[in-house]
Amino acid sequence: MIFFQTEGLKSRTVHLGKNFSSFLRSLGVPNSGGPRGAIGQVKEQFRRIAGCAFTLTWEGEGSANFSNSQIVDGGRLWNMSSSDWSATIELSEGFHAYLTRHAVVLDKRAIALLQNNSLGLDLYALFAYRLPRLKGELRLSWEAMQGQIGSEYTQMRDLARHVRDVMRDIKVAYPHANVEVGKGGLLLRPSKPSVPRTQVNGFKLLEG
Repeated sequence: MIFFQTEGLKSRTVHLGKNFSSFLRSLGVPNSGGPRGAIGQVKEQFRRIAGCAFTLTWEGEGSANFSNSQIVDGGRLWNMSSSDWSATIELSEGFHAYLTRHAVVLDKRAIALLQNNSLGLDLYALFAYRLPRLKGELRLSWEAMQGQIGSEYTQMRDLARHVRDVMRDIKVAYPHANVEVGKGGLLLRPSKPSVPRTQVNGFKLLEG
């Protein structure tokens, strides 16, 4: 998804590279086959993203609002095991328009460091978006975090424990992140961006 959003800033039609191996290398993923190999997992992720749709709901003054969206309109993967391959993804018009208006830069080195840790990536992306925009302190409870990024944790203490464990890597990935872990959740304070505004060596993330 990070790759699609980064390339999607250039065009609604995302090209995945000259061959499948180079595409995997660009993601830092080993080119391995078999039942547990990366090739099969990446193909499965393509299918999941292609079928992904989501609904956003929010409360307004005297109103309830909702918006249905999808990420891609279509795509084509051809000769994935051959050097003569072709692969494109067509982002949906609405997703692409929103992406071009609300992108946040993510550090490629941070993504590489956290690539095998889904909770770490979620938290890093959350911090990269929220921290530079804060005007003051923000308390984020474990309950609020469970709703945003921790729905698989049925117990708050399990979520809290995993967040504490991954914060060490996040501090390496985002040294300027001014985040304090407490008993009730996280305390977020205004921080410098993960990637300086004058630096372009990063991925782009959809605002959320």
